[in-house]
Amino acid sequence: MLRPRKTIDPKAARTRLDEIGAAVRREAESAEADPFDEAIVAAVLGAAEAMKAEAAALSEVEDHLGKLVRKS
Repeated sequence: MLRPRKTIDPKAARTRLDEIGAAVRREAESAEADPFDEAIVAAVLGAAEAMKAEAAALSEVEDHLGKLVRKS
């Protein structure tokens, strides 16, 4: 038997990832300039952007599947 899965709220996910990115930027600005730290910040911000894109894609798939289910 299929169990309902927890849906992802893409707006909430993007908002939270934006908050994380802002916190990382603030921390990076307050720290001394260190190339290694800058690389870590860039990696974290890149991962946050990738997760935002993934949340948006999942939302589109969920919407499409919902339309297919309603049609049947």
